[in-house]
Amino acid sequence: MDDGERTPQQERRGGNRRRIASYTNSVSLGTLLTIGALAINGLLFMGSLFTIYGQYTSDQTKMRADIKAANDVSDLKFIQAASSMAEVKAEVREMRTRLDEIRTSVGQIQATQQARSLQPQR
Repeated sequence: MDDGERTPQQERRGGNRRRIASYTNSVSLGTLLTIGALAINGLLFMGSLFTIYGQYTSDQTKMRADIKAANDVSDLKFIQAASSMAEVKAEVREMRTRLDEIRTSVGQIQATQQARSLQPQR
Protein backbone atom coordinates (compact mmCIF):
# COMPACT_ATOMS: atom_id res chain seq x y z
CA MET A 1 0.00 0.00 0.00
CA ASP A 2 1.29 3.41 -0.97
CA ASP A 3 1.31 6.33 1.37
CA GLY A 4 -0.98 8.21 -0.99
CA GLU A 5 -3.66 5.52 -1.05
CA ARG A 6 -6.31 5.43 1.60
CA THR A 7 -8.46 2.54 2.52
CA PRO A 8 -12.13 3.06 3.31
CA GLN A 9 -11.50 2.05 6.88
CA GLN A 10 -8.84 4.79 7.27
CA GLU A 11 -11.24 7.36 5.79
CA ARG A 12 -13.83 6.54 8.44
CA ARG A 13 -11.38 6.81 11.31
CA GLY A 14 -9.81 9.98 10.02
CA GLY A 15 -6.35 8.59 9.61
CA ASN A 16 -3.86 10.52 7.48
CA ARG A 17 -5.85 13.76 7.65
CA ARG A 18 -4.19 17.12 8.10
CA ARG A 19 -4.12 18.71 11.50
CA ILE A 20 -5.77 22.09 11.99
CA ALA A 21 -3.19 23.35 14.50
CA SER A 22 0.35 22.16 14.61
CA TYR A 23 2.73 22.36 17.53
CA THR A 24 5.95 24.24 17.04
CA ASN A 25 8.56 24.55 19.71
CA SER A 26 9.48 28.12 18.81
CA VAL A 27 8.55 31.19 20.87
CA SER A 28 5.85 33.28 19.25
CA LEU A 29 5.26 37.02 19.46
CA GLY A 30 2.22 36.46 21.68
CA THR A 31 4.33 34.57 24.19
CA LEU A 32 6.92 37.35 24.24
CA LEU A 33 4.23 40.02 24.69
CA THR A 34 2.62 38.03 27.52
CA ILE A 35 5.96 37.60 29.31
CA GLY A 36 6.72 41.31 28.82
CA ALA A 37 3.32 42.34 30.18
CA LEU A 38 3.76 40.08 33.21
CA ALA A 39 7.23 41.52 33.85
CA ILE A 40 5.96 45.10 33.61
CA ASN A 41 3.04 44.33 35.95
CA GLY A 42 5.45 42.68 38.39
CA LEU A 43 7.71 45.73 38.35
CA LEU A 44 4.73 48.05 38.86
CA PHE A 45 3.56 45.92 41.76
CA MET A 46 7.01 46.01 43.36
CA GLY A 47 7.14 49.77 42.84
CA SER A 48 3.79 50.19 44.54
CA LEU A 49 5.01 48.09 47.47
CA PHE A 50 8.10 50.30 47.81
CA THR A 51 5.90 53.41 47.63
CA ILE A 52 3.58 52.07 50.31
CA TYR A 53 6.50 51.16 52.56
CA GLY A 54 8.06 54.60 52.03
CA GLN A 55 4.79 56.31 52.94
CA TYR A 56 4.48 54.08 56.01
CA THR A 57 7.99 54.92 57.24
CA SER A 58 7.50 58.64 56.63
CA ASP A 59 4.23 58.51 58.57
CA GLN A 60 5.98 56.69 61.40
CA THR A 61 8.74 59.31 61.45
CA LYS A 62 6.18 62.14 61.49
CA MET A 63 4.22 60.44 64.28
CA ARG A 64 7.39 59.98 66.35
CA ALA A 65 8.24 63.65 65.87
CA ASP A 66 4.72 64.67 66.91
CA ILE A 67 4.91 62.46 70.02
CA LYS A 68 8.32 63.91 70.92
CA ALA A 69 6.98 67.45 70.50
CA ALA A 70 3.97 66.62 72.68
CA ASN A 71 6.27 65.12 75.32
CA ASP A 72 8.47 68.22 75.24
CA VAL A 73 5.42 70.45 75.70
CA SER A 74 4.11 68.31 78.54
CA ASP A 75 7.54 68.35 80.20
CA LEU A 76 7.63 72.13 79.92
CA LYS A 77 4.13 72.41 81.36
CA PHE A 78 5.12 70.06 84.18
CA ILE A 79 8.14 72.24 84.99
CA GLN A 80 5.96 75.35 84.91
CA ALA A 81 3.38 73.67 87.15
CA ALA A 82 6.09 72.61 89.59
CA SER A 83 7.47 76.15 89.78
CA SER A 84 3.95 77.53 90.22
CA MET A 85 3.36 75.00 92.99
CA ALA A 86 6.57 76.10 94.70
CA GLU A 87 5.41 79.73 94.47
CA VAL A 88 2.02 78.82 95.94
CA LYS A 89 3.70 76.91 98.79
CA ALA A 90 5.91 79.92 99.53
CA GLU A 91 2.87 82.21 99.58
CA VAL A 92 1.03 79.80 101.89
CA ARG A 93 4.01 79.79 104.30
CA GLU A 94 4.08 83.59 104.20
CA MET A 95 0.33 83.74 104.89
CA ARG A 96 0.75 81.34 107.81
CA THR A 97 3.43 83.54 109.36
CA ARG A 98 1.21 86.61 108.85
CA LEU A 99 -1.73 84.73 110.35
CA ASP A 100 0.42 83.79 113.37
CA GLU A 101 1.46 87.46 113.69
CA ILE A 102 -2.20 88.52 113.52
CA ARG A 103 -3.15 85.95 116.16
CA THR A 104 -0.43 87.18 118.50
CA SER A 105 -1.50 90.78 117.85
CA VAL A 106 -5.14 89.93 118.54
CA GLY A 107 -4.07 88.07 121.69
CA GLN A 108 -2.11 91.12 122.82
CA ILE A 109 -5.05 93.42 122.11
CA GLN A 110 -7.42 91.14 124.02
CA ALA A 111 -4.98 90.95 126.92
CA THR A 112 -4.69 94.74 126.92
CA GLN A 113 -8.49 95.11 126.90
CA GLN A 114 -8.87 92.63 129.73
CA ALA A 115 -6.21 94.42 131.70
CA ARG A 116 -8.06 97.72 131.17
CA SER A 117 -11.36 96.19 132.19
CA LEU A 118 -9.79 94.87 135.37
CA GLN A 119 -8.47 98.29 136.36
CA PRO A 120 -10.77 100.25 138.60
CA GLN A 121 -12.53 103.08 136.94
CA ARG A 122 -11.91 106.53 138.34
